[in-house]
Amino acid sequence: MPGPKKAQRTKGNVKPSSSSQAAQLLAASGHTTTGFIGFSNQPAFVPVSETFDEAESALDSDFRLVLRKLSKRDTVTKIKALQEFSSLCSSKDEETVKTIVPFWPRIYNRVAIDVDHKVRELSQRATASLASRTGKSMAPHLKSIMGIWVVSMCDTYPTVASAANQAFTSRFSGAKQTEAVRFCLAEIVECLSKNILNHTKQTLSDPQTTSDEDMEAKYQRIITSSLQGLRKVLVMLPPDSVSSSTSDHMITLLRSSAFWKHAKSPVPSVKGGMLSLLSAICQYCPSASAESISKVSPFVFSFLDCAEPSIISYAWEATLSMVSAHEDCWQHVNWQKAVWPKLKSVLENGCSGQAGIVAPCLLPLLSKIPEINFARFFESFQVGLIEESVLKSPSELNAMVKSLEECMQYVIKRLIMEGKSAEIKGLLLDQMLTVVKGSLTEPKANLSKTELYSNLNTLLSSASDIGNDAEKCFWSDLSAFTIGRLQVEFQLATNSNQPSTTTSPELFERLKLLVRGMVFQESASGGSRRERVKFTTADGNDEKSGVSPLRLGKDPRGKQRAKLSPFAEDFIGDILVAAFKMATIDEKVAFQFISLFSELVVLDVPDSAVVRLNSRTDGVCIRVTEDLSVEPGHCLTRNAGKDVIAHLELQLSSVTTDVSGRAEYYKEFVVTHLLPFLFYAESKHSEQLECSAVMTLFAFLHNVENATALEILSSVIEGVSEPFMICQLIENTILMSKAIPACQKLSEGLSFAKHVEKLALGAAGNEDNNSTKTSSYVWKMLTSVISTMDGGDDLQVSQPCLDAIMSSCVSYLKCLVVGSSSTGSTQELEACRAMLSLVEILFSKKRVLMHPLLGELVVNLLHLRLQTGQPEKVDLSNLEQLWLKGFGLILKSKSQVEIHGLLHQMCQVIHKSVLSTIRSMDNLVCFKRIVRLFLSSIISPWDEHSDESDISCRLSALNLDPKIEIQDIDINTLSTVADTLLIKGNHQMQNFREICDYLYISSGSQTLFCGPESDAEKKVQLPLQTELISSLYNLSMLNMFLELPQRADHGKESDIDTCIISDVQIICLKGLCGKFVLLSAANKMESCQFQEFSGCMPDLCSGLMKCLNMLTSVQLSKLVDYALKEDSTKPSSLDVIGMMQILQIIVNKSQISRKKMLVVESAIFKLKCNFISSCQLSEMVMSEVIKLFDDSGVSEVSLSKAFSLVSHEIMDFDNENTKIKSITLCLSGFLSLTSGYNSLNEDLKMEFFQQLMMVINKLKDRNIHLLNSSDAMPVPIHLLELNVSIARSLKHFVVASSDQYWEFTLCTLVEWIQFLLESKENLYNDANMQALAVSVFELSFEAAHTFSSSSEEGQMSLEVSSSGGVTEKAKTEWSEFFAEGVFSPLLPMFVFLASPSKRWNPALWALVQAPLSSAVSLCPGWLVLAHQLPPHLTASDTSNLSDSMKTLLNHLCPLLMSRDRFVELAAYLILRSVVEEIAKQDSEARENAKDGKDEEEETKSPPEALMVQLEAAGHFLDCLKVVQVDDHIVMDQGTEERSQAMGYLLVWRLLLFLFKYSQGELRAKYAQYLKAQASVSRLLDHLFRLMPQHPDPAMIECSTELTLKLNGKDESNKELEWLALQVYRGCLEILPALVRTWWMEQDRKSSNFVDRFTTQYLSTELIWQQITSSQANEDNRVEGITIKTRPATREVLATYEMAEVTVNMTITLPENFPLGKLEVACDKRVGVSQAQWDRWLLQLNIFLQHQNGSIMEGLRLWKGNIDKKFEGLDDCMICFSVIHGTTLQLPRLSCRTCRKKFHSTCLYKWFSTSQKSSCPLCRNLF
Repeated sequence: MPGPKKAQRTKGNVKPSSSSQAAQLLAASGHTTTGFIGFSNQPAFVPVSETFDEAESALDSDFRLVLRKLSKRDTVTKIKALQEFSSLCSSKDEETVKTIVPFWPRIYNRVAIDVDHKVRELSQRATASLASRTGKSMAPHLKSIMGIWVVSMCDTYPTVASAANQAFTSRFSGAKQTEAVRFCLAEIVECLSKNILNHTKQTLSDPQTTSDEDMEAKYQRIITSSLQGLRKVLVMLPPDSVSSSTSDHMITLLRSSAFWKHAKSPVPSVKGGMLSLLSAICQYCPSASAESISKVSPFVFSFLDCAEPSIISYAWEATLSMVSAHEDCWQHVNWQKAVWPKLKSVLENGCSGQAGIVAPCLLPLLSKIPEINFARFFESFQVGLIEESVLKSPSELNAMVKSLEECMQYVIKRLIMEGKSAEIKGLLLDQMLTVVKGSLTEPKANLSKTELYSNLNTLLSSASDIGNDAEKCFWSDLSAFTIGRLQVEFQLATNSNQPSTTTSPELFERLKLLVRGMVFQESASGGSRRERVKFTTADGNDEKSGVSPLRLGKDPRGKQRAKLSPFAEDFIGDILVAAFKMATIDEKVAFQFISLFSELVVLDVPDSAVVRLNSRTDGVCIRVTEDLSVEPGHCLTRNAGKDVIAHLELQLSSVTTDVSGRAEYYKEFVVTHLLPFLFYAESKHSEQLECSAVMTLFAFLHNVENATALEILSSVIEGVSEPFMICQLIENTILMSKAIPACQKLSEGLSFAKHVEKLALGAAGNEDNNSTKTSSYVWKMLTSVISTMDGGDDLQVSQPCLDAIMSSCVSYLKCLVVGSSSTGSTQELEACRAMLSLVEILFSKKRVLMHPLLGELVVNLLHLRLQTGQPEKVDLSNLEQLWLKGFGLILKSKSQVEIHGLLHQMCQVIHKSVLSTIRSMDNLVCFKRIVRLFLSSIISPWDEHSDESDISCRLSALNLDPKIEIQDIDINTLSTVADTLLIKGNHQMQNFREICDYLYISSGSQTLFCGPESDAEKKVQLPLQTELISSLYNLSMLNMFLELPQRADHGKESDIDTCIISDVQIICLKGLCGKFVLLSAANKMESCQFQEFSGCMPDLCSGLMKCLNMLTSVQLSKLVDYALKEDSTKPSSLDVIGMMQILQIIVNKSQISRKKMLVVESAIFKLKCNFISSCQLSEMVMSEVIKLFDDSGVSEVSLSKAFSLVSHEIMDFDNENTKIKSITLCLSGFLSLTSGYNSLNEDLKMEFFQQLMMVINKLKDRNIHLLNSSDAMPVPIHLLELNVSIARSLKHFVVASSDQYWEFTLCTLVEWIQFLLESKENLYNDANMQALAVSVFELSFEAAHTFSSSSEEGQMSLEVSSSGGVTEKAKTEWSEFFAEGVFSPLLPMFVFLASPSKRWNPALWALVQAPLSSAVSLCPGWLVLAHQLPPHLTASDTSNLSDSMKTLLNHLCPLLMSRDRFVELAAYLILRSVVEEIAKQDSEARENAKDGKDEEEETKSPPEALMVQLEAAGHFLDCLKVVQVDDHIVMDQGTEERSQAMGYLLVWRLLLFLFKYSQGELRAKYAQYLKAQASVSRLLDHLFRLMPQHPDPAMIECSTELTLKLNGKDESNKELEWLALQVYRGCLEILPALVRTWWMEQDRKSSNFVDRFTTQYLSTELIWQQITSSQANEDNRVEGITIKTRPATREVLATYEMAEVTVNMTITLPENFPLGKLEVACDKRVGVSQAQWDRWLLQLNIFLQHQNGSIMEGLRLWKGNIDKKFEGLDDCMICFSVIHGTTLQLPRLSCRTCRKKFHSTCLYKWFSTSQKSSCPLCRNLF
């Protein structure tokens, strides 16, 4: 037996092993002189020698440990060790690092060729780190590693090779690299040769630890790297450094059969390495390759047709190297059988997709082939040119074409030298001409886009040494072919039934490329030709062309022309003659052929071609006529422009010039042939035809004598009438003025200016399509004229011409302004852009500054800019900059009178445009931007040095940068400008009455503003959107104007009125305050469908704050005085309300100085006291009140005294109506005055209440009573307003500790509620009744909340200000009398008003319903049960609930799905107060059932009214399932989806409470019903899409109920998420079994998410709750069970004792409780058998896992089951339990045969699953 295992060696233990110790002893004893060098597969890291002790002591322990790791076989270990080695080399000191050098070579030689590429790469980086620290210390060991280093530098894995090369370069720089290689040359060659010749895959790897695949891969990689390494060494060595020993090594290598064995390798990299090495040997050791040429030659040529991308470059390099170094290589191969088939295959296959590599090598190879059939060579070349793969790649095709022309040029030169000139003509005509013809006719235009044409002249000129016959035949044959193809195109076009087309055939485009390549020697890409091969004559001189020199010059585009031979010029002439002749035969093809003619003429017009064009007997012309069967005299242009040409010929006859014959030919062609065609083109109204004709004319005029050309141009311009052609003629005249002297002279004449003037005046013509197109041409032409005839800052055009241009620009702008409302076409936009470009140029000229139409032009530019809105929408982005530039010119060049007039015009334009075009916020932004630019330009006029760069500066000043200085501001002028820019008018806001009603009902105003109907009808009704935008616009204007003095004073505050604010601006600002109130109310009412309405209201508020804050004290007082002139009972007093609100916001934010704060507070107080002037008080009382405030200030005392003075004065009035109105105003006014105090003094409140009681008592004395149930409608308006004011005052001045206050308030409240109940039908259309209802309901809420006791657990709290100190007497009276008097009528009224059919205006209804909902939500449960709702029963509801409860449910449950949050929450709170009673009634009805029918029911539905709403909402929310369980859906407030989701969750919350309050058996039936209906599964599916994925801790910890606020609008965004989380938490507490079942049915992703969510956010608290509830009974016997808890371990210990039976159990809760399985373990068992315990344990698990309840409830159920067992009851023979786990029933159904009893649920399941009706036990029929 093996002995005991030894302990593992400790990491870091550097003590040598036993074998190392033995080696050390051997070395010390002297028995051996050779050190232990390790095993072959596992070399030791330390070579043992006589000096081992010194080596061991010098080696650092960290390095020794790393080297040990490097000897391991595991790849990961080696990677980490190499990384650690590199870090040690960097961190250790140099002396320590140097000690590792002797040990590194053996390790490096092993890991550098490792199987894993990461190990190899890191080994190179480690070597680099070591070399960088040790320096020359590695020199003695360099030879031992250099061989493997070179192998690594040629590694097949790129990162490894890169790391090795980088390490080598960093260690040896420059020439030292060669020295290092030379120093280690012998060792390198030996190492690499050994790898190639000796090693096998078994010797390079360990077969026991390496797989066959890795061994083979490593072997092939090392062979490849070694071959490439040898090549690298040969290349790195200088030619004179290749020693004889190196050559001997190469000879030995090539002689070895092992080397040539690799030639059969199937690995491409090995073949590539051999070819690469052979190429280097042929270049640097030709003697070695010469000895083995018989093997080298066949091997290299065998790869000539290789298609492998990784080999092909090596193959051709080796081929060229071999044929260059060894001319006798052809003797060792058969050319016809071994070489030519492969070369032919390469040519015909298009170089196998590698033309970029192969094609440049063809010429060198061709030059070395001794004998070859050139015709066959070029035939194969032609086949390769049309190869599909070549045609698809432009670069491949271009490389092939270059190679073809180079080879052809070489062959021609070679044939000339060999005296075989006769073959040249055949090659050119049979081979080259075929390629050129194919390039013109092939389906794809690939060949024509190469450099084929650009090298054609050079190629043909190389054959000139043997005569011109070959070139002549080439061009003549090509000419005949081309003309024939042109005739074919002609016939196809003329025979086609299609109308004439404006597109040219593909042949025409290729002909243009051919001529361009001939003339300019460039390809289609435009690049100039670059010759790659240059041939020389035998004497070494450059060959000369035999072509006579022709003219050299530059074409109109400035490109250098090439010399053309006469035959090439004849070819071009043939094409020109044929094209022009065909253009004059048929109008269908006229444009195509004249376009070809014009473009060829621009490229080159040979003189001989002009002579032939004038001749009627030219051979080409005759041939075309005959071939096309055209009559000799037929010409389309025979009579075109006959009169003009005749007059021109007469004028030319009188012109005496010194004309040469060449110029005469050009003149004759222009007059005789070209001008008739030009007039013919004009008659056809074809723009393309006209352009081609004009282009041709100017191309020929370049060669006509100046005087003649001038006369021709003048006559043509005078004779042409078509506007487009005139524009073309004028524009080309300007463009060619520098190239053609006649054009320059003509452009300087008066007649030319008249033509320009005529076109300019006609540019703003009618707005038809043709006129729009013409206008675009004219504007472009005028722009060309103005920009070309530039005299610096001035214009070189006549004044009439300038006047015409300016007038046409103004007229055209006016037309654009009129038609800018419609969508502009592309032509209109193009014309507009052209005109704006012209205006931009005009603005840069001095003569334009003083032009009288400059101002009108700028005004129209502004008008157009305002009409177009956002410039990006119409692509007129420079319009704004252009207007700004023109405006600056006006400000610096015009007089003050003219400037004021133009400013007035611009203001009128802006004002008019605002009223007509402002429809959206985009337009508002545009207008604000324009006005800011406008005012900014007035403030900071442009100086004399302003240029285009100032535009950007102006644009950056849009926010009126304070850094811009203001000089000489005319405040009065600016004030007038601001007055003009403001929108004014007598109009009224849309829905004004509804908004005023809303303000009054919501206490936004204390008075109901209802002006006469006639006044409202007279005013214009503006939509809310328009009112908002116009208000924002006016506010922006005021802010911009008020900013000016602050900028002038550098932002300093001053009471001096530096900016005179006009009455117009005061009235506008005052009106804006009132509009702010109305628009804010409209925004709350949501009566505007404008999408950006709500987002704009903060801007309006902040803008008003800014505006009022910028007012000086004087200006603010002026504004307040204007506002106080208005009667507080009129709608205009809304301005006062708005002003108070804005100023109060300013005070609250405290962003102003203390001095300004006092001024603002004083203004607020003055505005609040405005009501006193409307109370009709005497002068004495008013003066006393004012004196009281002046002496004592605004305080609680002064307010109380003032109220007493005013109320006593009012009560002495004789007129009752006046008295009531004044009292109402007084109460409302003082209510407003005291609203600024957060909490009033109790004494002050009591004093106010006493004064109010005094007023009410005096009214009673005069038989004026408050409203009560006996009052009949209609009630006078002033009396309703009085009651509203009193109700609001009672709510505001609550004196909680006063019995007198509560006695009066509650009595009055009950009377008011009864009055409202009797008059509820009048709430629909009476704003005063609605205001009274809101005030009464809010007062009811205050009273109910004050008297309510502390909220019960789970009841929703309501936010109100707390009032304390209520006396016991008041509480008793409230509970015994007033509560019933308040809530009994409120509940029916709530149901009545909440009905959808009873609603009126949604916003006004919400104002009434919200406080009513808040009030009834506090109704106690006993009052809810005693409701007085009308009976509402359904036939389908068969539950045992009382009719009163069913009525209540049927009325309130539908309200749970209301769209209004306050209604559904109020309904929920009311039902929540009686849900316990529902459970109680259902349980009692079940117990009282006599017939036992209910006992047989296995399921029971919760109340039908709840379930109906649950099912409906559940189906509605099924749309949420489109997303995954882990996706959160956010619902917008106010939507149907959100209200349905809210109601759905509220119903479930009620159901969960119903579960909680129900008895166990009833709860089980409810659970079975919900499970059968899949209600819980649907709920959980919805919950996980409504709950947030990551709820806030505050949301989880919050256990309070939802908040129902009085206004009903302030809904939290997270309310729905919180409610969903609470419902899920309730499900986990009350229905854990159903949740667990749903969770187990989910897919893996959903299940994991639910598990993670529950565990992270809810399980901890639920576990703590379960343990806490159990811990409450700790150490107490509960029904025979003793409970103890261990919270730390989540355990509950239960001890059951009965008689002699004792069982101790431990219940462990899982971390994901209640989703996970509870574990039950038995700690102690006495008196119970194992089988019995197993059965009990199974039952306990079932009760804990499958019953819906807590652990305690499960234990009680289990205990009851055992007790029943001990009582003698038999188990159910199906579930083996006495008490059923879910229904809690006893076995009642017995078999007639075996007498065994079963649970009805178990038996039903048995019958349904087994599909039998037999007894489960005895198998007899049951």
